[in-house]
Amino acid sequence: MFNNFAFILVILSFLELLVTIRAGSILGPRNAILLIIFSGILGVVIIKIQGPLLMKKLQDQLNQGKMPSGALLDGLLIMAGAILLLIPGFLSDLMGLLLLFPSSRIVIKYLTRNKLQNIFKSSQSKPKASRKRSSTRYDDVEDADFH
Repeated sequence: MFNNFAFILVILSFLELLVTIRAGSILGPRNAILLIIFSGILGVVIIKIQGPLLMKKLQDQLNQGKMPSGALLDGLLIMAGAILLLIPGFLSDLMGLLLLFPSSRIVIKYLTRNKLQNIFKSSQSKPKASRKRSSTRYDDVEDADFH
């Protein structure tokens, strides 16, 4: 699994670099760098604003006795979008912007929720390995004086 993740990470980094170089040749290096800096600043601002709002929403729902699944997933996707804006490059910025717009986030939230439900269902259906308790009991050990 780690090998697959490392391979995907290398491919995505390579694609990010290619797209950034291409955008720099189209927009000009200065404009490309300014856009990357602007998207990073936008990501920081979104995190600073949305972080406390997300916590307040979660607390309000918990105080009302509701399960915060919808707000939690929305907030996590917004935070993931903001983090993607922090990563330099145009592909990560595009993915981050997709997570920030409510219309595209609805589709992503639906796919994410289904994937998480499948993961939880498969983890619950697997038999749990029984843990053997140690037969060593420590309450029979006497205290000793060490000098």
